[in-house]
Amino acid sequence: AAAKLTGRLSSGTSLGLLAAVTDAESARTSTDGVLGRTQVAPRSGWGVARVIQEVGDQGSTVGGHLTMVHRGMSPDDPLASGLSRNAVTAGADTRIRFADQGYEASFNVGITHIDGEPDAIAGFQQRNSHLFQRVDLPVPLLDVSRRALDGGQVTGRINKLSGRHWIWNASAMIESPEFEPSDFGRLNFAGDYTWRAQLNYRETVPGRFLRAYSIGPNITHYSYYDRTLGNRYNVGVNASATFLNFWSTRVSLTRYLRGFDAQLTRGGPVMGVPLGWGASWSLRNRAGSQTQWSGQANYQSNELGDYTWRLGAALSARPTPSLELSVRPDYRNERGTRGTFSGPVNRQYLTTLSGGRAETFGNRYVFGFPDRTTLSTQFRASYTFKPDLTLDVYAEPFAASGRYLAFGETLVPGARDLRVYGLDGTSIVRLDDGSYQVTDGVDTFGLSNRDFNIRSFRSNVVLRWEWRPGSTLFVVWQQNQESREAQGAHVGFGDLFESLTASGDNIFAIKTTVWTSR
Repeated sequence: AAAKLTGRLSSGTSLGLLAAVTDAESARTSTDGVLGRTQVAPRSGWGVARVIQEVGDQGSTVGGHLTMVHRGMSPDDPLASGLSRNAVTAGADTRIRFADQGYEASFNVGITHIDGEPDAIAGFQQRNSHLFQRVDLPVPLLDVSRRALDGGQVTGRINKLSGRHWIWNASAMIESPEFEPSDFGRLNFAGDYTWRAQLNYRETVPGRFLRAYSIGPNITHYSYYDRTLGNRYNVGVNASATFLNFWSTRVSLTRYLRGFDAQLTRGGPVMGVPLGWGASWSLRNRAGSQTQWSGQANYQSNELGDYTWRLGAALSARPTPSLELSVRPDYRNERGTRGTFSGPVNRQYLTTLSGGRAETFGNRYVFGFPDRTTLSTQFRASYTFKPDLTLDVYAEPFAASGRYLAFGETLVPGARDLRVYGLDGTSIVRLDDGSYQVTDGVDTFGLSNRDFNIRSFRSNVVLRWEWRPGSTLFVVWQQNQESREAQGAHVGFGDLFESLTASGDNIFAIKTTVWTSR
């Protein structure tokens, strides 16, 4: 059950309230042919509140929000060992425009609280967004007896919005290590500082070759509460231009500087990230054209030889007033995992094993060198038979592959390179079942086969008929097809066609809404 209330008062105050109660949920299971059910979610209550007040005559606002979750779990409920019992977030924000709306400053303050059984709170502390169990922390943070976490976040931003040529913006964010909004939001990592600044020079008066252009540098800084990890930076430059025929293009270049990453080993020692760079380019025709097209390319690389390629395009056309068609192909070739502040890093964490060297605290933090390709194409079509009768079609064939070219483990804390298996006195052999056997001195251990090829096809067909004003009938056909193989071979356009033959589900649904009046 759910209820929602929204509204706007004559004073300029906007309100929004949402409350819901969800019942306990269970999943069907099968063990040795015996069917059963396992509870996967308890009965829960959810609430969201938001208020915004307009201030002054320049569009300034001040606001606040509150979210709450309560899960009905007893201390001995199996779910209580993995879920918070109560989760609350509260915040206040303001946006101030001044100097005749030439500048805008915004500030946000948020706090979070979660509580529950010690096992659940210990699990939150060891998530990759917190890593209180990191083996090389100067002061241990993990406390398995805790029943609650309380954290906070502060952000600020200022923009120069107007000006003949020069505009700029700067922002900063601080999150405490115990900040935890995940029950109602998303968190990359808590316990960090970030600031960013950007300057742009622009020309909006048409010239001999260009209608408008802009160019400017930017810098981003990232650091942890653990000051022993130092700072990480990337610097770049962005440029854009609009030609006299209204075509437009954008170019960006980014340099990723060396630093340290606390998350790569999932609680193990920090690892170094290499010097890298990235470039992107896009081109599109006039936005108001009957037929619109665009293309973009993105490339990243680093000093270790890792790279990622991405190519994309889009084409949309309206052959008749009633018919609109579009296609959007996308291709990726990656020998690296993308890091927000580090560019491509060709190492994918796989597992942690015991029996490691003293330099890595007695563990082996095992990584693979991934080689991935992804190919997909989105098709859309919309046809209007009459103003009250339309047909919309969406289809996306998708193919992806992944394989590991090599495996290795953390060399020493802070190192950018790995200790690659097959070198440095180690050997690695691939077995008949595709798995690997690694020998390091007197120790032998196995690694599973993680190579894959995936093909999928998803589509939606929706017929919409407004059979009387305000009352609408929807007829829906959905397809969800997928196949998986442990191959790792690079994909091509043939794989997109093969996705059409994969097994899957067909779902048909009919929905209607009826408008009634007094």
